[in-house]
Amino acid sequence: MEGETIIKNNEVTGVTSSLDNYLDNIKETSTIKKAFGSYENNKTIIYSEVPQLDNIQNNVIAFELTEDKYLTYKYIDDNGIIIEDKSINTINNTGFTLIAISFTPNEKIINSDILECAGRRTGKLTFYINGRSVWVIKEFPEFYFRSLINDKEKQIGVPYSISWGGGSFGLKHSWHYDYQKYIIYSGENTTYIENNLFVQNNPLPTECDSNPSENYLGGLSLSGNSSVFNLYDICNDIDIPITVLDIKYTGQTETSTGNTFFIKFNHPISVLSNRNYNVELSLFDNDFFKINAINKASILIYSDETDINIIDDNEYSYPYSGNSNIWNILKSEFRISDNIGKKNVYVGLLLETNKNFNSNNSLFIKDFTYTGADILAQDSRKDNLTIEQNFNSGFIGGIQKLRIYNNALTSQEILHNAIIEANNNLNLNIEVNRGGRLIYR
Repeated sequence: MEGETIIKNNEVTGVTSSLDNYLDNIKETSTIKKAFGSYENNKTIIYSEVPQLDNIQNNVIAFELTEDKYLTYKYIDDNGIIIEDKSINTINNTGFTLIAISFTPNEKIINSDILECAGRRTGKLTFYINGRSVWVIKEFPEFYFRSLINDKEKQIGVPYSISWGGGSFGLKHSWHYDYQKYIIYSGENTTYIENNLFVQNNPLPTECDSNPSENYLGGLSLSGNSSVFNLYDICNDIDIPITVLDIKYTGQTETSTGNTFFIKFNHPISVLSNRNYNVELSLFDNDFFKINAINKASILIYSDETDINIIDDNEYSYPYSGNSNIWNILKSEFRISDNIGKKNVYVGLLLETNKNFNSNNSLFIKDFTYTGADILAQDSRKDNLTIEQNFNSGFIGGIQKLRIYNNALTSQEILHNAIIEANNNLNLNIEVNRGGRLIYR
C-alpha cells in the first residue's frame, strides 16, 4: 500500500500539498442521496483514485529528430499502447531547416456548435522540410488533448504539453512518503523489555486523578517468556518456541491502587501531520482478568505537544467483548492535528479494572507495532510506466524557435521567413539570396 493517499470508508487520508490537496490523483464524484432531510444536504461525494493510465491515454504525443537525422513520432493510444514510427529517409544537407508538421482531417466539422462533442476523426499527418512534403502518414488519429484528472496546482506547467524531442516530465523520480511498520515489541528478551517498557499510572487526567503522575508504578512484572507458545515448522516437523511479553500482577503496592496500569513504550515516537498512523498488538488473556470484575485493555496514544485524534479503535473488555485463552487483536488508528509538521507522541497498553487482577496469572502480548507514512520512498506504481519508459529521452540538436501555424507553409513562404531571420540575426550566419517579408513584428 502506498503512502501518498488512502481511501477508506470513503474517507481520504494521506500527504497533502501546500493548498491542502492530496498528492495522488483523487476524483470526486457527486451523487444524489436516496433520502435527505434538506436540499442543502442532498448530495454525497464519492472519492476514487484515478489510475495513472487514465490520464495519459490519447493524451501524449512527441516528435523527434534523431541523432542520425530521422524524423520520428510516438504517442499513446486509447488502449495505453505506444504507437511509433520513423521516416524512411533522413534529413541531410538542408542548411537552414524548418520542420513543419500538419494534420489535415479527412472530414471537416461545419457546425461549430458541435466541436466539443464531435467524434474523433482520422486524417493525414504530414512532415514538411523547408516547405516540401517528405513524409505522409495516412489515417492518423486526431488528438483532443485534455487536462489531467488532478488538482491544477499539481500539474506540471500547463494542463498538457506537446513535446518536440520525445521527452516528458520525469515520473521516474517521483518520491512520496510511504508506509513503514515499526516494532515496539515482537519477541525481544527481558533485557529489551526492561530498557524500553515502563509501567506507570494512566497519563491522561481522569475524574479520579486530575494530575496524573508519570512516576514508576509497582504492582506489575514484565518479562520475556519463551516457554508457553510455539510456532510449528512444517518443513522440519518441529515446534519452535516464540518469545512473548509476559505481564503478571504482583499485588497492590504503596504507590498503586491495583486498578489502573499503563505499560508505556518509553521512547517518544515522531509522527507527521496530515496522515494516519496505526498501532496494533495481539493480546492473550490467560485468566489475568477476574471474571466478576469490569476489565478493559486498550491502546493509548497521548502527547504533550499536540492533540490526538482517534479515528478508529477497539478494546479488549472481559467478560463483555473478547475471549480469554485466545489471541485478540487490539488496534488504534490516529492522527495529530493537520498542518503542524512533526510532533512526538507516546504509545502504550492501558489496563483497567474496578477491583484488581488475578495474582501471578499472565497477560501475554506479541506483535506490538505501529505503522505510518513517514519515510520518503520512490513510488513503485510509477516504475516502468508507459510514459516514463517511452517519453524520457531528450532532443539531440538545437531548436531556435517553435511556431504554430494554422496551415503548413510553402517553400516560398519558408524562404520569406528565412531571409527575415537572417537579416535580424546576423550572428546566425544564415545566407538567403531570395525571399521576402512574411513575419511582422
